[in-house]
Amino acid sequence: MENILLILFALFLGYMLNRLNIMQRDGSIALNKFVLYVSYPAIVLLQTPKISFSLELMIPAIVAWTVMTLSAFLILFYQRFLILVKR
Repeated sequence: MENILLILFALFLGYMLNRLNIMQRDGSIALNKFVLYVSYPAIVLLQTPKISFSLELMIPAIVAWTVMTLSAFLILFYQRFLILVKR
């Protein structure tokens, strides 16, 4: 319930800021940069100590790195031995 109230409050606040001309049209760019460069890193730093590292968390990372490495080698193989034409 409190999540819905938070969303409604944010919508109301945005409506009022627009209605009272407090925020400019390009204000969303500044808010996006704030969230991206300040809020997300702060959330990550707050939640990092709460993570319990286990093998279950490492498997997706290992699989992703393995697939990426194999893809890179496959692309290099095709480039070297099948002589792709440069455009």
